[in-house]
Amino acid sequence: MEKHITFTELVEIILLFSLPVSVIGMIIQFFYLRYIVKLFTKKIILILIASQNLCWIMTGIFWIYWPFETDIMHGIICIPTIIGEFIILLTTFFVFNKKSNSWV
Repeated sequence: MEKHITFTELVEIILLFSLPVSVIGMIIQFFYLRYIVKLFTKKIILILIASQNLCWIMTGIFWIYWPFETDIMHGIICIPTIIGEFIILLTTFFVFNKKSNSWV
């Protein structure tokens, strides 16, 4: 028997389960943008909001199309959120690393 969930239930589940990983990712991203790239706080907040929204969208996509027979959750850690956060952090590091090195 297949169980279907609505879009709002999926959003609630993603926001609830991805919160611990998202907070850790935002802390890492904040310190990188503040102390390595040396951006101002307003720009950092806008980047954090945009990147977390992208991470949650990617988590939803990974959650819907999860191809493996393993469980998505391991304790309080959501595997699709880790994958999405990893992609977002790598993208942030790559974009701002290229930008910060071009000024040197």
